[in-house]
Amino acid sequence: RKLLLGPDGNPFVPFPAQETLLRGVMRRTVWNTGRQFSKTTTAGAFVAHRAMCNANWNICIVAPSLEQARIMFREVEGHFLNTELKSMLAVRPKAHPFPEIRLKNGTTITARGANSPQFIRGNRFHLVVVDEAAFVKDATISEAIEPTMTVTGKVAGAALVLCSTPWGSG
Repeated sequence: RKLLLGPDGNPFVPFPAQETLLRGVMRRTVWNTGRQFSKTTTAGAFVAHRAMCNANWNICIVAPSLEQARIMFREVEGHFLNTELKSMLAVRPKAHPFPEIRLKNGTTITARGANSPQFIRGNRFHLVVVDEAAFVKDATISEAIEPTMTVTGKVAGAALVLCSTPWGSG
C-alpha cells in the first residue's frame, strides 16, 4: 500500500474481495471473478509485489495473445516507473520483441502470448500469471506453462495464477 500505485496514480488499496484474492494465492490458484472486478490491475500489483520481495525470480505474464499480455505488463511497469520504485530497475523496461522488466534484485518480469507457446517452453518461472485463462487452450497450460515450473515452482511462494471471468457470466 505504501509503494504500489493504482491506474489513477493513487496508492493501490485493494477492496476486501481483492485483498482476499491477494492473500489467498497458493501454488496453483484460480481467480474466477466477474467483469470489471479489476483482475488485471490486482494481478499487476501482485506481480510487482512478488518481484520486489523475491530476488532472482523469473516471472511471466501470459494471456491468449501477446497484445493482451501487454495490458497486464503495462500495469506492472507502471508500478516501477513511479518515482519510489524506479530505483529498483536494473535497466529501462523493454517492449520488443517481448516486454521485459529487469530489477536490480535479479528478478525478471516478461510477457508472452499463449497463442505462441513455443516462446513459453524452455523457460523456468517462479510465478506465472495467466490473464483471461478461460481463453487459453488447456494443452497450452499443461504442456507449455506448467512444465516451466517443474523445478522453480517448488520454491516457497512460487505460484501459477489463472485469472478469468466465467464463460457467459457477468
